[in-house]
Amino acid sequence: MAKTCKTDFRFTLQCCWLREYSTYDKGRAYTEAQLKLWLGKVVLHGRLRKGSAVLDLGCGTGRYAVPLAERHRCFVVGLDNSAGMLREAKSKSKVRNLCWVNADGEHLPYVAGTTEIKYG
Repeated sequence: MAKTCKTDFRFTLQCCWLREYSTYDKGRAYTEAQLKLWLGKVVLHGRLRKGSAVLDLGCGTGRYAVPLAERHRCFVVGLDNSAGMLREAKSKSKVRNLCWVNADGEHLPYVAGTTEIKYG
């Protein structure tokens, strides 16, 4: 059970996820068919192509950012405010078109218009 760190709900959730990053994916497993279906919808509706810039806001362990970068060759920025989640994400892939940023999604460290699609 997560210990309440403050009365701020966002901070309480962050404290919970900081401890759960190593088991996060186990409770959210999907089949290859489910992943292909989901990625296909993102690619179609985002009109993505090789080299498209994508911001995965709240990327967690990178379970979608990694396949978008590897399979669809998009340039993906995975942004999350949990350093633990990002450590787990970094361990999944070393492709050059994928980078990880530890930041708060409410205060994006980017200039407007630098990505073609944002999702979270």
